[in-house]
Order: sequence, then structure tokens, then C-alpha cells
Amino acid sequence: MTSITIGSNVETIEQNAFYGCNKLTTITIPASVTAIGNNAFSNCNKLSSITFQRTSTSVSSYTYSKSFANANTPLTHIFVSNNSGVRDVYKSIFPESDMGVSSLYFEILCIGDDEPYSYDIVNNTTAKITSYNVTDVNKTRNDIVIPKILGGKPVRTIGANAFQDTLNVLNWGSIAQDNYKCIIIRANTVTTIEESAFEGCGSIRGLILESGLVTIGNKAFKHTSIAFINQSSSYLPNTVTSIGNRAFAGTAIQNITIPASVTTIQSGFAWDASVNGIFAGCSSLTEATLLRNISVNSHNYTQDTFANCSSLLTVKVPTVAISNYVSLFRYYSFTIQGT
Repeated sequence: MTSITIGSNVETIEQNAFYGCNKLTTITIPASVTAIGNNAFSNCNKLSSITFQRTSTSVSSYTYSKSFANANTPLTHIFVSNNSGVRDVYKSIFPESDMGVSSLYFEILCIGDDEPYSYDIVNNTTAKITSYNVTDVNKTRNDIVIPKILGGKPVRTIGANAFQDTLNVLNWGSIAQDNYKCIIIRANTVTTIEESAFEGCGSIRGLILESGLVTIGNKAFKHTSIAFINQSSSYLPNTVTSIGNRAFAGTAIQNITIPASVTTIQSGFAWDASVNGIFAGCSSLTEATLLRNISVNSHNYTQDTFANCSSLLTVKVPTVAISNYVSLFRYYSFTIQGT
């Protein structure tokens, strides 16, 4: 049993009613239901979508929020009535702090919204997002939460051009700092973001990238409005090993920490060398930290990493590798300091 629609004569779903239903992926709860007991759907570790048909704004936040609280539930979407005010009520019912660990983010959408994602199943084992299908610019959405599961398979790849130029004019709310619009990739989900996946998405002001991400492709976030990664500290997770050329070029990022796990920072060919480099043209970038201890003749870092970053003043590196980084960035005027 993978999908359940509760009968329209049901008023109460008792506590633990569906606890541990490991095949359940979607559930529809009718308007007749006024109470849901604690842990009614906890430990449903494939449950990704819930539809609430109740349109009343008088819903008990306690009974509803606690019924799904569990770190193993890969909840991606909650669909609710598009009646005035109802969506805001459900947003207050399901705050992240009551849903469990920080990786339990989700979108609250209106019934009738199309499934936002097109995807391919790769080798019958994983899912790859190929496009984001939002065309109605008047719909209000939360931040974009990359789903853990699509088509019953774990999402491991965001494909080339999947979101390119789509996220520019939507009016979202936000759970991220300062009401920025945010892309959220949860722990142990996506491992690869392919070339130009989010290029040109001007509404993206922030990223939450949790552990598990390995590869960020060429131009992945180029010409977005990203000002921070993982809140104001702006660090990449220490599972990342490769960052493609111009991955963050032309963004609004102000500081960045690149972990020691990154073994490859790619460059590329362009007629104007100033547009090469993962942070090329990031005019708001003032400080960067590179934590890998590179050797002078054996590394896969490029001298173009910070090309045309006009405000960059300081790059911090491991103290034992200062001379090697000085050699790498010898054509630039920023100061290199030991960490």
C-alpha cells in the first residue's frame, strides 16, 4: 500500500495509526478530519506528500504537527486548500522546529498546483531532476526544497539546465535569513549538481547545502543573486570534492569557505580570462578561506578562482601552504593570510 485516501466520514486519526508504514508515499486527509493523534504517521520513511482537504482555519496545531514528527520521514510537499488564509495556517502548524531535525524542510503548496519537477529514473536506482515546471508567477511558494525521493527513487542529481532562468519573478516567502529566497538541498540526498542547473535564477538569494553533495558543475549557480551559503557564514559542506568553472560567477556572495575536501577547482577557456574562475566577477566578495593544504607543483586549483573579484581583500589559507598559495595567486593583489 503506497497511497492512502482517508474516508470522508472519518473525524479522528488515532495516535500511531499508521506508525511505521514503510511503503506509504502519499496520503490524502479529508475535510472531515479534525484531529490527528501523536505519531499517527511517524516512521513512514517513504512518505513524501500529504494533502489536507480541510479548509477551516481552526485546526489544532499540536495534534497536526506532532503527528508527522520524525527524522526519517522524507516529507517534500504538503498540499492544502487555496482558500484565503488556509495556507498560512498550515505554515504555522508545521514549523520546522516541531517537525524534527533540521533536514525536514518541505514546501506547502495549494491543491491543484502541478508537480513542480520532471525527472528521469537512472539505471532503475536513482532519480535525476531534469526541469522545474513553474509557469504561474502569481503563486506564492516557500523556498525551493529539493525532494529526497521522486518516482520512488532517491534523488541524486540535479540535471544540466534543470532550473535555468526559471526562478526570477516568483513571490516567495522564506525560512532563510532576511526573507531571502533559498534553495535547500538536504543531507544525504543530491550528490551532483550539473552544469548550469540554476544559472540565471535571479530570485535565488541563498543556499542551504547539507552534507552529501560531492560535485558542483560548471556555471551551476552563475548569475544568480546568491549572497550566502548555509547562512551568513557561507561555507560549502565538507563532502564537496569538485567545483566547476564559473560555478558561482557573478553572484552577490560576500564571503566563502572552501573545505579541505575540495581537490579540484576548475578553470576553462574564454576569450576574456577575467570571466574564468568559480567566483569570477563576484564584486561583493571581500573574504575567502581555502582550507586545503596544496603543494606548489601538484594540485588541481586554478589561479583564476577569484578573477575580477574587485572587492576581495583577504584570502585565508593553511599557514603551512601560504607560499604555495602566494605562487598560485601571484597575479592578484589581495592579501594571503594563514589560518
